Amino acid sequence: MTRLYWYLRGYVQFVFTGGFAEDFINALGELGIMLPGLQRQGSDLCGVCSVGTYMQLHKAARQAGGRVRITARRGLPFFLRRLRGRWGLLMGAVAFALVLCVLSGFIWDVQVVGNNRVGTGTLETYLAQNGVAVGKPWQGAARSRLNYRLLGDFPDLAWAHINKVGATARLEVAERVDTPKTKSDKEQSQWGAARRELRCTVRRLQVHRVQTGRQVCRGVYFYGLTLVPMGKDAPPMTEVTEQRRLLRLNGRALPMGSVTRTRTAYRRVEQRLTVEAATALAKAALEEKRAQELPGATIINAYVTVEVTPDTVTAVGAYTVQVQSLQTDRDRA
Repeated sequence: MTRLYWYLRGYVQFVFTGGFAEDFINALGELGIMLPGLQRQGSDLCGVCSVGTYMQLHKAARQAGGRVRITARRGLPFFLRRLRGRWGLLMGAVAFALVLCVLSGFIWDVQVVGNNRVGTGTLETYLAQNGVAVGKPWQGAARSRLNYRLLGDFPDLAWAHINKVGATARLEVAERVDTPKTKSDKEQSQWGAARRELRCTVRRLQVHRVQTGRQVCRGVYFYGLTLVPMGKDAPPMTEVTEQRRLLRLNGRALPMGSVTRTRTAYRRVEQRLTVEAATALAKAALEEKRAQELPGATIINAYVTVEVTPDTVTAVGAYTVQVQSLQTDRDRA
């Protein structure tokens, strides 16, 4: 904040030469001038002050038997002074600001969040048909009425709302959850046993990727156009990721900003596992599969075998689990 204040106000860098530095400092004190940033360079003194303060330094310099001179001028007033007569730059800056203000009133991105059963493309097409699309003005999008129309046209949606996030129209939805059917006490009290067999196969020849290089390039994103100075030739097994940081004006995300593109190169590495190592992996995968396919099941009996071939190792699990029987007393008779 202090640097911004001095930049807006304007300041000069000066040097005191040809006299006694101690006398110059004492003379400044007598005149009531405080310059805490003074630095000594040999027999000279260097400092920073405002333009008004600099005009008072000549009297103190004469009392000390030296003189002061300006070495640099910094700040916005000196920058604007150099632009006097160059009205084209000022008009260009004003025109650029007006273009940004006008373009911020349009939609430049559409996002759909929270959907699962209803496709993203279906919702984006529906929004485009109702005035919410890239390039459309915000004023033409009746978001309040469109929220209720979405619930009526898509029965799977329980809640929908179109939010304005900068220049992005974000549709946030929540889908309906079907109520599970409850079973009668008689059905819940009928249990039986069933046999389940699970198989997990692990190849002894494992293929891995090892990172061999990484390239990070930064560029510019401007209204859908991405400019990144990155070479076109890429080695095989290369992944490219891109991250955008958009500029913001009054809390709105503008369709322009910086782009960071990362290119990661890999090479293929093959490793042949021993029978013992492949067996351990197959049994561990079988245990994970059992937890996924038989969650919370009561296992009465479990028997695991291993089948070994030159290329694979397969773990076979035979489980006897307690299940609910849906037969009635009439069916059993």
